[in-house]
Amino acid sequence: MGVLPKNFPEHCMMHKALTKKIFELEQKNKSATREEKEGNEIVIKNYQSDIQKIERLFPENFFKELQDGD
Repeated sequence: MGVLPKNFPEHCMMHKALTKKIFELEQKNKSATREEKEGNEIVIKNYQSDIQKIERLFPENFFKELQDGD
């Protein structure tokens, strides 16, 4: 495993929280109106952007390995 970034526990918790929120929003989209879906999609894209920023701080496949271990 490569070098972990400073404050890595906080980044891991944020990654997990954002991933969970994206899942919840995707589930809500199944029964949402068109306007709600559009709003949710914007939020999801923002969350995905934040997740990508976090993942760039860590060694390659760090979060994939964590998910495989769960």
